Amino acid sequence: MFSGPPFQGAILIIGINFVFKLISKKGGIKVEKELKEKIKAEIKKQLEDGALECEVAQQIAEDLEVENKVVGKLANQLDVKLKNCQLGCF
Repeated sequence: MFSGPPFQGAILIIGINFVFKLISKKGGIKVEKELKEKIKAEIKKQLEDGALECEVAQQIAEDLEVENKVVGKLANQLDVKLKNCQLGCF
């Protein structure tokens, strides 16, 4: 049976969230190499005049279940510009 104060679990969750955000800010979100290659391939497939529509980039992120900024970072690595960007999502 749990004998600690009732808020101890909440403190643990807040602590874990803080550590995750700290790791994310320092090193970025880790994405497996296979998934990175899949995202890059999809970006290349969806190019239109050497650029990628923002809406398409968002759809790639949703389909592959990654954050928008992962797709944006990989697009930058490929020197792909995003066009018709919506609200600075990338």
